[in-house]
Amino acid sequence: MRHVIEAIMGPGAAAIVTRPTVNVGPIRSGPEVNVISDACIFVLDMRLSAGLVRDWVLALIYALILQYDDAWVKLVVQEASSNSASYSTLDYPMAALLPDNSKLVAPGADKPLAVPSMRTVDYKHHRYTDISAYVYGCSPHTSKDDCSVIEQRRSQEG
Repeated sequence: MRHVIEAIMGPGAAAIVTRPTVNVGPIRSGPEVNVISDACIFVLDMRLSAGLVRDWVLALIYALILQYDDAWVKLVVQEASSNSASYSTLDYPMAALLPDNSKLVAPGADKPLAVPSMRTVDYKHHRYTDISAYVYGCSPHTSKDDCSVIEQRRSQEG
């Protein structure tokens, strides 16, 4: 399965698809590079892999904070940009129709396999309203203006 994930999502994807990813930045501290500040403020962006629960991760972070008695740490979660994990089940009819009909789109190509993805796509909004949504044929590279509208999906599903 690792080689399939790498082929679909690009080199290195299989190593991170089952792990949370973290990006730190920007970091704000002293007024000058040679001044030690009494405060350091940074933004931490975490993407949780399938199976990780936000409350578990936050509990671990709070436990780490408690280990540093001399430090004052304030953690603020930006709720507006905190999206819970979303997925569509593989037993939904569309999950079988996509690979079965892939030969119409790409004759001679291998039948696609379903793999978990760490992509951030607008389909999460469909899934939050119990509308199954799947990504098919995505390049390992980002796509410009990749989006869809919930009203369009609802009208298509009847």
